[in-house]
Amino acid sequence: MRCLVDALILSANSVSLLFMEAAKDMEFNSEQLNYFKICYIVTDVLTEALRVTFKREWDRRYKATFGEWKDDPKSGRDLWKGESPQKRLKYADELSTMMNGNRCEWNCSMLFYGILHSDSMQCLSPAVRSNVNKLKVFRNEFFVHKTHGVLSDKDFNRVIAKFSAAFRALGLSTLPIQEIQVQRSFPCQELKEVLKKVDLLSQELQEKNLKLQVLEDQLNSLIPSFCYLPPRPAHEIVVRDFEVAEIIGSLKQLKSINANRLTHMYMSGPPGCGKSIVAGHIGERFFNSAKEISPNTAFVMTLSAESPEKFLMSYVSFARMVKCPEYAITNTFLSKDLSISEKITTLMSLISTKITHYSSWLLIVDNITSMSHVEVHFPDPGSEQWGRGQLLITTQDTNCIPSLRYFTQHFSLSRGMSVSDAHLLLAKLSGISDPKMEKKVAQVLDFNPLALASAAAYVRHVSETKGDSNFGWNELLKRLELGQLNTTVTASLGFQNEFASLSRVIQLAMKDDKIIRHTVSLLAMCAPRPLNLDVVMNFLHSLNEECGRKEDVERRLGTCSLWLLVKGKNGINIQVYRIIHDVLKTVTLKNFLEEEIWAVFCGAVRSFNQFIEDGAASDDEVVPHLETVMKATEDRSWLPQGETKVLSDVPSGFLTKLGEICQSHGKLLLAKKYLHLAKELITDDFDRANTTLLIARINADLCEFSKALSHYEDALPTFLNKLGPEHLEVAALYYSLGSVYHQLNGLSRAKEFFQQSLDIRLKKLGPNHVEVARSYNNLGSVLCDLNDVERARDYFEQALSIYLKELSPTHLDVATTYSNLGLVFRAQNDLEEAEEYLKRAFEIRSQNLGPNHICVATSLNDLGVVYCEQGKLRKGKELYDRAVSIYQGELDTNHHYVATATSNLGSVLNSMGDLQKAKEHYERALEGFFKSWGPDHVSFAKSLCAVAKVSCEMGDLSQAKSLYEESLNILQKTVGPENAYVANAISSLAFVLREIGEFEKAKEHYERALHILSQKRGSGHVEVASIRTSLGLVLLDLGDLQGAEMQYELALEIYEKTLDPEHPGIANLYNNMGVLFRTSGNFLKSKKFHEKALIIRRKRLGEKNVWVATCYNDLGLVHHELGDLAQAKLHHEKALSIYLETLRPDHLYVAHSSSNLGAVQGKLAEWKKAKENYERALISYRKTLGPKHEFVAKCCSDLACAHEKLEDYRQAKYYFEEALIIGKNLLATKHVPEHVHTKEEFP
Repeated sequence: MRCLVDALILSANSVSLLFMEAAKDMEFNSEQLNYFKICYIVTDVLTEALRVTFKREWDRRYKATFGEWKDDPKSGRDLWKGESPQKRLKYADELSTMMNGNRCEWNCSMLFYGILHSDSMQCLSPAVRSNVNKLKVFRNEFFVHKTHGVLSDKDFNRVIAKFSAAFRALGLSTLPIQEIQVQRSFPCQELKEVLKKVDLLSQELQEKNLKLQVLEDQLNSLIPSFCYLPPRPAHEIVVRDFEVAEIIGSLKQLKSINANRLTHMYMSGPPGCGKSIVAGHIGERFFNSAKEISPNTAFVMTLSAESPEKFLMSYVSFARMVKCPEYAITNTFLSKDLSISEKITTLMSLISTKITHYSSWLLIVDNITSMSHVEVHFPDPGSEQWGRGQLLITTQDTNCIPSLRYFTQHFSLSRGMSVSDAHLLLAKLSGISDPKMEKKVAQVLDFNPLALASAAAYVRHVSETKGDSNFGWNELLKRLELGQLNTTVTASLGFQNEFASLSRVIQLAMKDDKIIRHTVSLLAMCAPRPLNLDVVMNFLHSLNEECGRKEDVERRLGTCSLWLLVKGKNGINIQVYRIIHDVLKTVTLKNFLEEEIWAVFCGAVRSFNQFIEDGAASDDEVVPHLETVMKATEDRSWLPQGETKVLSDVPSGFLTKLGEICQSHGKLLLAKKYLHLAKELITDDFDRANTTLLIARINADLCEFSKALSHYEDALPTFLNKLGPEHLEVAALYYSLGSVYHQLNGLSRAKEFFQQSLDIRLKKLGPNHVEVARSYNNLGSVLCDLNDVERARDYFEQALSIYLKELSPTHLDVATTYSNLGLVFRAQNDLEEAEEYLKRAFEIRSQNLGPNHICVATSLNDLGVVYCEQGKLRKGKELYDRAVSIYQGELDTNHHYVATATSNLGSVLNSMGDLQKAKEHYERALEGFFKSWGPDHVSFAKSLCAVAKVSCEMGDLSQAKSLYEESLNILQKTVGPENAYVANAISSLAFVLREIGEFEKAKEHYERALHILSQKRGSGHVEVASIRTSLGLVLLDLGDLQGAEMQYELALEIYEKTLDPEHPGIANLYNNMGVLFRTSGNFLKSKKFHEKALIIRRKRLGEKNVWVATCYNDLGLVHHELGDLAQAKLHHEKALSIYLETLRPDHLYVAHSSSNLGAVQGKLAEWKKAKENYERALISYRKTLGPKHEFVAKCCSDLACAHEKLEDYRQAKYYFEEALIIGKNLLATKHVPEHVHTKEEFP
């Protein structure tokens, strides 16, 4: 921004200076005049053109609703109302003028916003958006880069051409540009206007620059000192003078040795050893000492490293404390494009610009659980910017502390407190001073600070609340011995002594204090995360405990050192350290009876429900605890006998509500458990049916469609009996049943249920309700799968019409319908329309959901399919990559969406010739489908086909055949033997059988596939035509040229009835018919069909497309057979050029084309060129097919001939021998092809 401001000022100043110098005699050279002309175009002509464009686009959208744009306040208010709150805030300055409605008051920036970025101008046509954006870029480039006020004739004409082209594309008159272009002088009045505008621009920009400088100076002048320490526990503590003094001394010594280098002090120890408390005392003393030397340039900051989220929040606080720009902090923190690690790195960069203003500082990195995840975000020890400070790092991850160097030291607290500090702590917290007994207690509790504090607080509590003034250290030691835990329990937990000490203290606290006991039992069942105090109060009341006022409970809990009471956004929270939480679970749940566990469970369910009903906090705080509560019950055997009695105190509605909350947060398995439990308690049939519906929806979300279907069907009779057959809730249930049947490929049943839902909604809601539109959408999707594309399109268009009347044009339902229409146009092979609609869907979803939502990824995936079908493989791959990245970031790595996009990425890699990577992606997708759906699902079977396809292309026909057979078996079991999916699998298997030379079996399979598809789709379906094309190829292999020709003619007849005359499918058939007639020796007829295929493909796909190259390749083969070697060479060269430009250099098509060109060059005695092409082909064949493939043998033989003709007999002998070795190993049924034809048929 700053660079752009400076550039604009410099450009404006240059104009002013030039005019002042030229004004002496009012003579300008041509380059100055060129510059003035462009200034006029940019400041006057462009602005007026944008005003016209804005009005035209507005009227096109809103003439029938808001009315034409009339440059009045009403029009301005209509525009303002259409803007989102975010846009109103972000563009407040622009909109304050624009809402007056008068376009004459709008500058270029406002007009560009109104056209390109306004919410009211969504779904601009690509031509308008592209050309308006070009004008914006031209304008900015001109002002930024032209700083000398001159423009050469060449540059002037280039800029004029750019503006003229954009104006023409926008349908604007270019006459004003032409008049300026031919003008030979600059009239005085126009000159004054331009100068005035340039001066105003210069003045405005200088004012903004001055404001920016003032703000920057203010920010840099604010260098506050601050001391931000780790949180202290609510109970009393003592300063551990011995350790604090020793570590501060070490810090001073480190800094004296490393005056200008960042030093590291590692402080380690097990949980409960007091690392954070000691670090806080060190920080406090460090700050007090530093303030005496430099009161305004010192700070202490604490970064909580317990989790990545807390670490990030600490860095955000750190950046704010050192007065980094708030907009930079907020933008970084809220960015959806950055990971947590990247956000921290960005914040560190911001902080580093401020840290140099401080002369002394200490950064406490507290409570590191994994050093390897955190240390990457430590400042670089060698950085000059961070060289004045020191790091104090607390961790229990002692194994990962790096080896000590001259700027690092390590201090361990694992030995516990010193004897003197332990005595002081026990005496202070207990109110009893007995050094001899204090030493014994400290020894029994291993000098662990947390255990000592808990024990002392327990002694004080018993003596005060029980009136037992004689209760002291002797009594405590006796109770500790009686409650000592089995050592085998503690030995496996890593911190044996600390764990045992804490366990003894917790058991004692629970024994004599009901509030502590019940709180511990609840905390043990919840997650080790902050728990709101109101939940604890609700829990205590649910147990009918007389616990007094909330303030009294808070005070009692605050004296307990087992947890911290911290203030959160929604009140006081109880926070338990993880190690203590583990001890709580061991002491309670592991020793509770089943009835006690279920009593705690029931109390927790009631408590969380009441907490949610009170509206005290968001559900986000509750869900982690609900997950752990349910898991705690599962650690035992299922409900004990008398379960109804145990759970009878919990209303089923409570469990249902918790299940719904879990569902809304994506915890579907957890939601299902709560709902199943609720269902067992419900006695009312209709309530039970409603809960069954909730379970069914979760089953559907989990892709457990068979279970979902069973639950929906269970609920349907109850809904019909209770509500009647025409109730809207029945319509919704029909809608859900249709969706499940659709997923299970039960298309006729899906269509039936969607129709029933639509009929009810039309009757009850009328024809223009959005629910009716949703029914139209789903019916259209089913009809698409039934290949009734025209009717599907009608339904989608009806849905879109309703949505545009009832909803905003940028509503997500509109995007869904655009997406559906895009898929219809793709099915009709209108790829340009498909691309346009899918882009609209993508834009709306991106705007509403952000760039990383799974719906945006779905749009990217669909667009990628269209681009690939257009032959734009690299663009398709780019979109697939983005889709996979979004899915992986938002979903489980084995989710079926991830698998689908990964499979598509494999497909484009396959088309680009990277077979190995394609296979890796297909196999990854296969694993995802297996884990999402299991081995008996259609998607898994289709994924097996994809792996088989690439295996086939890599020459592993045995594996391909095995995979196709496995896929076929799955499909026959899941969808039945007479299904279209089965027919496609049989066709794919036939392809492999043909490849391995089993032509009769291949023919039988194609005929079986043809029979099924004819029955299911009808004899005139395009898929039937495709199978006939494949059958024709097999008949060609069998020498049945007449049969092959008949199949091709039948296929062509279907295509001509069902497809556009220029459909790529017809082009494919023409090319295959060309192969047929070339095989039969009718080369002229073959040439005719290849040329017809070429005409269609060039028109639909463009010159630089792989399928166009295939036509050139086959025409080259025909010309070769006709003896027209010059034409053969020309066509093969065109084919090879396109392949090299669009595919990887080692793609099989590149190899085939190189080999065919080499054959022609050999006939023309161009042996050196032939050798080069054979060598290129051989490299690709070896890499993609392996060293033992028949194509390798053929290529070696051809290369040997070339070397022989070039009299390089040693190389000729080498390649002849290699060809011979491979040939001997080939199957007798296989032959080495004379020419290589790039096949049109794929499994």
